[in-house]
Amino acid sequence: MKFLKIKEGELKPLIFLFALFFCIVSISITGSSVRDTFFLINFDKSYLPVMYILIAVCMAWIISIYKKLTSDKNPISIIATSNFIFFIPILYLKFNLNGILIPIFYIWIEVITVLSILQFWILAGDVFNPRQAKRLFTLIGAGGSFSGISIGYIIKPYVTYFGTENLLYLTMVFIFFSIFRNSTRLRDFVQIWW
Repeated sequence: MKFLKIKEGELKPLIFLFALFFCIVSISITGSSVRDTFFLINFDKSYLPVMYILIAVCMAWIISIYKKLTSDKNPISIIATSNFIFFIPILYLKFNLNGILIPIFYIWIEVITVLSILQFWILAGDVFNPRQAKRLFTLIGAGGSFSGISIGYIIKPYVTYFGTENLLYLTMVFIFFSIFRNSTRLRDFVQIWW
């Protein structure tokens, strides 16, 4: 891996952070697609500015609570716990997405996206020192780009075959994958770096 400037012992954390970022961006893309579709089918687009204001107000409130709850916690346990908390409402909303729950779902997807990306980069900053970060964060960020490309290609055939409402299953798969597969393995190599 000389041409990528990956040194000994950096490959495993790089692969798992790449995979985790792939999952996070995939959650955002699939969740946002469902969110936008359901909202625009059921509400007039003139309500979008109201939704943006509600998102800003909710995010200010949620981030202040998030900071209090996570100030002394391990980043990996925060990611696993948060993703579990993200998963439960998505599962409920999958079967009850109508009426007032559509705007709530709209806000919830934004909360998931913002907090997941925030948590991810905090974790990545803890895993690698600043010198390593300069070399490796581009490769880790490529996980998000790869997700954008691959999930972008998958969405249209998936929706055609399974329907837009079932795109939430794909969102839940990526949340589930980031909870159980990555959190255990991340814990192993983060302990090596700390």
